[in-house]
Amino acid sequence: MINTKAVIAIAVVAILAMGGIGVAIYNMGDNGGNNVTIDSVLPVYGNANNDDRIDQADIDIINDIINGKKKAEDYPLANAKYDDNDNIDQEDIEQVKAIINKTATSVWHVNTIGTKQNATESKWPITSALCTATPNVAAFLVMLGITDKIAAVSYGATSQPDHVMMPEMKTKFAKSIGKSTGITYDQASPYITSDGVSAVITSTNATYMANYEDMEAHNIDVIRIDATGPSAKEFLSAVIFLGFMFDKNDNVQKIVDMTNKIYNAVNKGLDKVEKKVVAMASNTTGSLTAPSSDYTKLLKAAGAEIPDDKRWTGTIKMSTADWIYDVTVNKVVCMRTSGGIGGVWYAETHNDTTIKGVFDAYNKMDAYKNNEIYMINGELPMPLRLAYVAQVLYPEQFNSDFADKFNADWCKDIYGLNLDFSKLNTIYKVSDYKAA
Repeated sequence: MINTKAVIAIAVVAILAMGGIGVAIYNMGDNGGNNVTIDSVLPVYGNANNDDRIDQADIDIINDIINGKKKAEDYPLANAKYDDNDNIDQEDIEQVKAIINKTATSVWHVNTIGTKQNATESKWPITSALCTATPNVAAFLVMLGITDKIAAVSYGATSQPDHVMMPEMKTKFAKSIGKSTGITYDQASPYITSDGVSAVITSTNATYMANYEDMEAHNIDVIRIDATGPSAKEFLSAVIFLGFMFDKNDNVQKIVDMTNKIYNAVNKGLDKVEKKVVAMASNTTGSLTAPSSDYTKLLKAAGAEIPDDKRWTGTIKMSTADWIYDVTVNKVVCMRTSGGIGGVWYAETHNDTTIKGVFDAYNKMDAYKNNEIYMINGELPMPLRLAYVAQVLYPEQFNSDFADKFNADWCKDIYGLNLDFSKLNTIYKVSDYKAA
């Protein structure tokens, strides 16, 4: 049975700066329970100083707490064994030593489902897992180089990961073992037996692995990552955490450096913007995303102003919300997976009818009439997606190849792909799909 307990609030050490100021350093060796609030780059108990790694510095702090030189309440993550009585003792030191020495153990960490955060005990390191491979989550597997530790995946018919980015989609993962949102224990069981699967990797979105209690009852951990957090800190925290859980950190420094480079370049361009564009996002044909969605938050991170209308409280369905046509919206940015273009983004295959259908769903909006609706790759890691959104919103500040250059570097340095972006269509425009 998986252990899950309530935790107390922890203040993050400002090692990852919001908005792409940068990462100072990087060098890191049950979903149930009560609601909590945790803000940490590496939310793992034993990370006593709350930075981006677990090392001797954490042992030093724990020793100081034991010896009365520091107060335990100032270092909540020092309780590596996560004892009910919050007692800090030699057992916590031994737990941290086990992690440093890469000894198989179990670790307590923060797991998030929806907006609810909990401390959960999971087996470490993960050596074999299953994954609900939404394109966003799948990108983490590829960038961290852990696809070889994934025994099988599940995905939907229209939301398969890009097979150019993840070649295993043509071989090892050619068949989905479950639904896009989940894997049952019966579906997982053969891989538990044959591959020693101990965990399922999935999204923090509560619709994914809603059956987590059943999996955990069979001693299978459900590990959740926020794959669509729009800030540099949110994205890199997910990278660092998942890398830690698999003890696979080879590419993390590259990802940190590239992420900061992109966010800094975007912020530099946005500093020159004199008048903000009013924009809305779409991730499903015929709708506009909610104010609280990560898609809307990404627009704001890219410098957009979003409409201020009390009627906008959730997802807008174009077929029923006629009031939206009276709201000033300069641009609409559609973010679609490969299924949304009827092809594969990195393979430059698409279906014109499918794309036209996406654009036509907004044909009553002024943005449509003014040729200001765009479609970008919704499978991209958030730093790259940010670059494309910024370019679409403010072409006067960002050259037409601004995002493509970052995308090409990311593919080469992190994915190991050499793609000719001069031959790839990475931004679709409504002006190319209007009836003559």
